[in-house]
Amino acid sequence: MGAAQTRRPAGKASAPQELETAPVTTGKPTKMQLQPAQRRGYVLNEETGRLERIIRKRKRKSGDQLQHLNSQFDANPHWSKETLLALSKQTGLSEGQVYKWGWD
Repeated sequence: MGAAQTRRPAGKASAPQELETAPVTTGKPTKMQLQPAQRRGYVLNEETGRLERIIRKRKRKSGDQLQHLNSQFDANPHWSKETLLALSKQTGLSEGQVYKWGWD
């Protein structure tokens, strides 16, 4: 046996110890901790008691937004983080929407 291994006395089996675990709270609830009506994209149907998914119609970008995005892209197709932030403020779109538009 190596130095890291130790011998147990014969006849004494060690039982696994049960550890008490307290729930960890970080302030923001996880998906499993949310009540059904609080989950994003779902609404509780009170008649059936089941969750139903909300289907949202796609909102298209306006002509002004597209014109501004196209002009900026034609000027420089490689946008920095600062350019993305500026474009998102100018167009009223989120930073993610501007990034996705430039990526496509």
